Amino acid sequence: MPSTTLYLVRHGEADGADGSVDPALTDRGVLRSLAVAERLGLCGVGEILHSSKRRAVETARLIGDHLTLRPDPSPLLDDRTPIPDDWSEVPDRYHTFLRSVPQAEQDADGPNTPTRYLIYAGQSCASASSNAGSIADRTAL
Repeated sequence: MPSTTLYLVRHGEADGADGSVDPALTDRGVLRSLAVAERLGLCGVGEILHSSKRRAVETARLIGDHLTLRPDPSPLLDDRTPIPDDWSEVPDRYHTFLRSVPQAEQDADGPNTPTRYLIYAGQSCASASSNAGSIADRTAL
């Protein structure tokens, strides 16, 4: 059966000093994005997807330029805060944070997102990898 390797790359360092909600990359962020591009050049990357955030667009463009690939935006990668229906499956330490998310920032699909797809900070690598696999299966780009 064919397989796909998914490389998750966080955007380069962004400059929020000006108070911008959607800041550009810093010089350091650009350099680190180029370093990631060098490493990914050895991996046979065939597609680059990114969120709509400026820092993600810039990071993807830098990597794409190096790999001669055109990055594509994907709404599946936009920042989201899913709010579950079944709070019993959410670790207690996240309840306060999740309940404080402003209505405008809550993911409309949150109640439909099974908690097995969510990755929580502090999860074991094995557990997070399992959840990430479920996300990839569910979103089937």
